[in-house]
Amino acid sequence: MPTKSLKPDTLNDKNGMIEKRSSDRTETYQQVVLYCNYGNFRATVVNVSYLGVMLQLPIHELGLPSDKITRDNLNKTLKDQFDNGFAIKFTNTDIVIEADIKRVSLEDASMNPFANLGCRFRRSLTIDECSCLLIECPPPSAPFEPALPYTRSKNRLQAQNPEFSTCISELLRKATEKGATDIHIKVGCRTSFRINGSLVDVGTEQISVDAAHGMALDLMTAEQANRLDLEGDVELTHSIDNEARFRVNIFRQQGFTSIAIRCIPGNVPTLGELKLPPVVAKLAEKPHGLVLVTGVTGSGKSTTLAAMINHINMTRDCNIITMEDPIEYVHHDIKAHVNQREIGTDVVDFATALKRGLRQDPDVIMVGEMRDLETIALALTASETGHLVFATLHTTSAAQTPSRIIDVFPSTHHAQIRVQLADSLQGIISQLLLPSNNGGLVVAQEILVANNGIRALIRENKCSQINNLLQTGSKDCMQTLESSLNRLIADNQISYELAKSKAYNPNQIQKMSG
Repeated sequence: MPTKSLKPDTLNDKNGMIEKRSSDRTETYQQVVLYCNYGNFRATVVNVSYLGVMLQLPIHELGLPSDKITRDNLNKTLKDQFDNGFAIKFTNTDIVIEADIKRVSLEDASMNPFANLGCRFRRSLTIDECSCLLIECPPPSAPFEPALPYTRSKNRLQAQNPEFSTCISELLRKATEKGATDIHIKVGCRTSFRINGSLVDVGTEQISVDAAHGMALDLMTAEQANRLDLEGDVELTHSIDNEARFRVNIFRQQGFTSIAIRCIPGNVPTLGELKLPPVVAKLAEKPHGLVLVTGVTGSGKSTTLAAMINHINMTRDCNIITMEDPIEYVHHDIKAHVNQREIGTDVVDFATALKRGLRQDPDVIMVGEMRDLETIALALTASETGHLVFATLHTTSAAQTPSRIIDVFPSTHHAQIRVQLADSLQGIISQLLLPSNNGGLVVAQEILVANNGIRALIRENKCSQINNLLQTGSKDCMQTLESSLNRLIADNQISYELAKSKAYNPNQIQKMSG
C-alpha cells in the first residue's frame, strides 16, 4: 500500500458511484500496472469508485516521440493497445480487475505530458476491495459475496472460480425440469421462474452483485460483454447439452446487471403438439404470399412460426431462409433446405437480411419481426414476387392488423400499400397464451383468412369492416378470439372468468352449464 492514504476533500455519491478526490497532488497515489494487447504499462490512480477508476498514464510509457504527441496519435495508439480491454493490477494488493477505457484527455503537453484515462470496471468492486483501495464505502443494501477475479477465455468470459458457471448451468436445468418459460435474475432479489404464467421465487438467497455479473459473464462472449458495457443490454442464445436452448437478455438496471431468460424446448414443436387448428397447416402450405403471426410479447408467436416452418420442412422440397433475433428453434434439414440467419451475428438487421435474402434463391422466408417501414415494405415486395413470407407483428387483433400495417407508411403511399397488401396477404393469426386449469399454458387464436371479401375491404380502404367478415367467415376456416375462448371453456381448459377478461367482446363468452 502507499505510504500515505488518500485524504479526500470531498466524498461524492453520484449515480451509485462513490468517489474520493484529493486536491493535494503531491501525495503518493496508488500505483497500477495495465496489462493489454502488446505489453504492460505503469500508471497512477487519480480517483477510484465502485465502478471505475481515473488513471494518469505518462505518454513516454506509450513510446510516442515528443514531436508526435497529438490527440489523434494518442487515440490511435490507445486503441491499438487497449481495444480488447485490459487488466488492472493494483500494486501492493492482490486485486486484479478487467476494465475498458471510456474517455481520454491529454494534459500538460510540455516536458512530462500524460494522458488521463477514464476506465470502467467490468464488475463493481466489493467492500473489501474498496477498503484495500482506500475508499470509505457505506454498507450496501444487499450483502456482498467475496470477490472473484475474472479472466478472458477464447470464446467466453468466465470466473476463475467455477461456482458461478455451475450456478447458471444448474439454474437453467432446474428451470427446464420445472417447465418454466422464463427466468429472472436481479441483484438483491431471489431468482424467479415464470411457471404457468406466474412468477415464482426459487431458492432462499438474494442474488449478490458479483453473482449476477458472474453468471452474465459466463453466458457472454468477449464481444457481447463489450456491447453490454457500451449499449446497456445484449441479447444472445445459450444451450446446454444440446437438449435445451435459451434466449437470454442481459441488461443494466440502476447500475447493476440483470438477466431475463426465455426457455426454448430443444425439439421443434409440430402443429399437432401445439394443438393448432387445421387452417394453420393450410396457411403454411400456401405457395406464396404473406402470413402474419401477431400478439403481445410472450404470446408464443415464435413457437407458432417454428411449427409452421417445421411443417414445411417435413412436407415440401424447397429452400427456406429465416431471419431471427436471436435464433431460437434450430431446424435441421428434412425435406427442405433451411438456412437460419441471426441478426447482429450473421447480418446487421432485418431489412438488410431481407434485401440479401431475395438473392439467395428462397422459396420460403421467415422474418422474426417486422419492426420498421423498410422491413415491412421489403416483406410485402417479397410476398408479391412469388415467395411465401412469414412474419410477426406486435398487434393484438387479426382484424386490426391490416390497418396497422398501412398506417406505418406515409399517407401518400397508402393507396399503393393497400393494393400490395390485398394482393399478397394470405392470413393473420393473432394469439395469446393463457394458464390452463390442468397446468401449463394453452393458446387462444383469432384467425383471419384472406378471401375475396377481405381483399376487397383492404383495397377499398374499408378495414373497419373486416371484423364483420371475420365473425361470419367460418366456412373459410376463420375464427374469432371469442369462439376460440369458448372452445377452451367447453374443454375445461380455462375458466369462464379468465376468458371473459381476455375477450374483445366479453358478452360473446358463453358460460357452460354444470
